[in-house]
Amino acid sequence: MGRAGVPGVWARRDRRGSVRQCEVVESGAEIPDNRAAPTRQEENSVGRKHAPKGQIVLKKTAKLNAVAAALPAGATAEAFSVKFKEMYPEDWDNIIRRYKQHQRQTAPGKKHPMPEPEKYLLNMVRVFLVDFIRPDPASHD
Repeated sequence: MGRAGVPGVWARRDRRGSVRQCEVVESGAEIPDNRAAPTRQEENSVGRKHAPKGQIVLKKTAKLNAVAAALPAGATAEAFSVKFKEMYPEDWDNIIRRYKQHQRQTAPGKKHPMPEPEKYLLNMVRVFLVDFIRPDPASHD
């Protein structure tokens, strides 16, 4: 709904905030709402939607430390990922859910930045193993 009874200059803005139209409004006149109805193309636009930001796996290091403690020393990254899925099924579901969200919001034929869930988990485990379990001896000089 609009506002009534406010004299002065009224500026209509588009979705980006740019002034589209200006009018002089007299006292007692109805001022239309500033929001225009979205077009069909804007409603279906994939480019305007973004996947949620933030971490997919919360407290990742603590969880991966717990997985490392549950596995024998020298376990492979694949063994880590299997054990992680066993110990933290809700986090595995979060990874899958986020991947599917990226898939839905990406136009057909286009790529999105998130790797497939298995690959994502393996990457996460490999980074953990390199940074925390098997530190580079050259970095401790």
